[in-house]
Amino acid sequence: MAITNPLLVVIYHVPAYTMYRLVIYASFVVSVWLGPRLTGTQNPLKIAAFSLPNSFQFFVITNFGNLAMVPDLSQNHSGASDVLRGSGPVFRLDPCR
Repeated sequence: MAITNPLLVVIYHVPAYTMYRLVIYASFVVSVWLGPRLTGTQNPLKIAAFSLPNSFQFFVITNFGNLAMVPDLSQNHSGASDVLRGSGPVFRLDPCR
C-alpha cells in the first residue's frame, strides 16, 4: 500500500499519504502483529478466534478514524450513521479529497 498509494495521485488525483491513510496503516499493523500468533495452527476455531476480532478492530479503527477526520460527518448523527453503515463509496467519504 505504501508503494501503490502514489498511484492514487495519478488515477484519482488525491494525495498519496494522508492522516486517514496512516490510520488505515495502523490498523494493518495490528493485523500483522496478530498474524504470527497463528503460525503452525490449522485449528479453524483458533483461526476464527483471531480473524473475528481482527475484522472488528479494522472496522472500528478505520470508521472512527474517518469520523474523527471528516468534520461534516461527525457533526450530526446522520453523517455518523452513514459512515458506520458504509453507505457510500470509499473515495466519497475519504477525508483526503
